[in-house]
Amino acid sequence: MGGPCQGIRNSIPELAALGCNNEIVCLDDPAADYLTDELLTIHALGQGTGPWGRHPDLKPWLAEHLPRFDIVIIHGLWQYHSYAVTTVMQRLRKRLAAGTSATLAKRKKTESHSCSRLPRVFVMPHGMLDPWFQKDPSRRLKAYRNWAYWKLIERQTIEMADGMLFTCQKELELARKPFRPYRPRRELNVGYGVAPPPTETPAMRNAFLATCPELINPLTATMNRMAAGPSECQTISQRWKGGSHVSAVVSGGAAPVNSGAIELKGTELEIKPYLLFLSRIHPKKGIDLLINGYVDVALAQHTVRASMPDLVIAGPTDSTYASSMQLLASRRAEEARQRGASCAIHFSGMLTGDAKWGAFYGCEAFVLPSHQENFGIAVVEALACRKAVLISDQVNICDEISAAGAGIVRPTTATGVSEVLSLWLGMSDESRRRITDQTTACYQTHYQPRQAASQMLSALEGRT
Repeated sequence: MGGPCQGIRNSIPELAALGCNNEIVCLDDPAADYLTDELLTIHALGQGTGPWGRHPDLKPWLAEHLPRFDIVIIHGLWQYHSYAVTTVMQRLRKRLAAGTSATLAKRKKTESHSCSRLPRVFVMPHGMLDPWFQKDPSRRLKAYRNWAYWKLIERQTIEMADGMLFTCQKELELARKPFRPYRPRRELNVGYGVAPPPTETPAMRNAFLATCPELINPLTATMNRMAAGPSECQTISQRWKGGSHVSAVVSGGAAPVNSGAIELKGTELEIKPYLLFLSRIHPKKGIDLLINGYVDVALAQHTVRASMPDLVIAGPTDSTYASSMQLLASRRAEEARQRGASCAIHFSGMLTGDAKWGAFYGCEAFVLPSHQENFGIAVVEALACRKAVLISDQVNICDEISAAGAGIVRPTTATGVSEVLSLWLGMSDESRRRITDQTTACYQTHYQPRQAASQMLSALEGRT
């Protein structure tokens, strides 16, 4: 699961529409829930062992099946799968060159694919050659490990491959920096496509509010409760944590809010405006900077602003780091309350399906102050939902977004995060509307799946 997997899901149907069929081999449990209804052709061999992910069946599978493909793409680095492809391809090339492989000779007679040639191999690192991973102080031991692994193993993967595929120009350029020697045969910026969002529906808003009911204006919740009756509105009355507007609220994981309590005779509940962070809750995402910057701006502006939009942090909360961020939010929120500022931070938990799209469609703007972000699928999903994006200059697609005028870009520093929030909050409605109007054009120009698939196919066929 994760960004690379979702990118593959986005690209394969579009490649198929262009006449390029795909199969996936992976080291996942074939009985995994996320593969149950998968429509793609997936050969799940089972989970590998240890952090390297070694699996005894991968090399035999590759040795048997690679010759029937025209192109092989290795997605990601630093684990057993890239090593396995490299070693199997080296072995097959030696056998082909020597003309001594009985298996290849047999297939040459019996299969439509000519085995007088082997598939071309490309590597798509998905940001795993970004210098941040070697420079960040918290990764010092891992950086030494990666340096040794590069010298012994991974450089051969790059040098064996026919080319490197990158999601954007900045990723291509950054990949040249962390390791030596670095000698790819070709470097190709093939772009990255993100599927358009489903059409907005009331069910999406309801699903999101079930995870974050604190966003419902308590006055309209009370009015709807009175009209809908006590039984229908029991969920809201029990889950609404009203009171102070200055709080850090950990929500999510509860039963869905009764839809009859949310909507009444076409009258919509008033939802408090909010900024949305939706990603993993991980140190590289800059969440500590976001929490501190958000509260600092609230403190600085509380004498001139009646209220701040709430901040929703959407992501899994079952890690030690996520717990520390919740504690930070609580501490800073209490500080703001004591000083008379109005702000609220909510942790919704991980959002998927309708709840995720409801969060996107309902937000005022999307925020991602990452220290390192190879592409940022969630950033593009926000653009596709016509939402301005407030991002750091370490999100690799920031140049395209800035040039399109579809968001605000600032450095990943405490000052930078405070500045990007202050700029957005200080804008007139007309200025915000101008940015919002550019989001769709930015998405359609750079990130549509069909366009990205066509660009990738041209690169794979040697037309670029």
